[in-house]
Amino acid sequence: MELPVWLHPTAAGLSFAAAAVAAGAPIFSDGLRALRLRRMVPRLREVALARTAHGMAHARGTVVLESPLFSPLSRVPCAGFVLEVRGVGTPVARAIDVFRPFRISSGGVTARVPAGKVRWLLSETATREVGPEQPLTQNLAALLEGVPEALWLRRSRATLRLTERALLEGVECHVVGHLSDAAQAEAAERVDLARTGTDDAQVAAAGAPGRAFAVSRTAGRAAFAGAPAFDLRIDPGEALGYLLVSDRPPEARHLSVPVIRVAGLALGPLLSLAGLLYLVLAADRLREVEWR
Repeated sequence: MELPVWLHPTAAGLSFAAAAVAAGAPIFSDGLRALRLRRMVPRLREVALARTAHGMAHARGTVVLESPLFSPLSRVPCAGFVLEVRGVGTPVARAIDVFRPFRISSGGVTARVPAGKVRWLLSETATREVGPEQPLTQNLAALLEGVPEALWLRRSRATLRLTERALLEGVECHVVGHLSDAAQAEAAERVDLARTGTDDAQVAAAGAPGRAFAVSRTAGRAAFAGAPAFDLRIDPGEALGYLLVSDRPPEARHLSVPVIRVAGLALGPLLSLAGLLYLVLAADRLREVEWR
């Protein structure tokens, strides 16, 4: 049976088919997470920070910094910031974000929040307009140096409007994510290193709860790392992959999940199936060519 012309294998077609097969699983996983989130969000309630808290929840507490960081405009200690750069009278705009892990504390309980894979909802903390002749501070110049839009606006002698949104130290912070006991989570991830007894090599062995070792390969020394300095950990979680940080109580619209993401439940398998069918047809076509 002759294949349609558009099904004849080409290098581009094979590349797209392989990409479709590889993309199908992540798209399906994202759709599954979106479906779980849509079911979970209406039941989400705020919980108090407690050592027994676990699972997906909405928690709040006071921001405690782990490392020094200062906001670019207001120059106050913060856990991170978003700097919006816009040209006055132009449609050109860009946002720069810098965040570090931080902690929230409430009632004597502390929870650590990572900086990656987070949706940030922050209020405006400062704004400034910088004219074409006005010099930039060293900190601002370093931030804008890696932003092509900002450099183009400066060369075009446009006025920059800078808007800062920072998560300041000591403010009340709301976090929606997966809560887990820090000590148990750390113990589950730890791996003790033990010597084989035949040489200076190290091998991985089962982790022991409450202990962590940093081992030198050459000297074979182990340094006791100790327990974490916080009680809880709030992260996106494997099942939902969702973490929101806000300096105000999040509204329902902030927690809503677009329906289009749920479409990945069907789109992912269809992409993989289409890619596989194309690869199978391409293999059959190549065998026919070899037989001739």
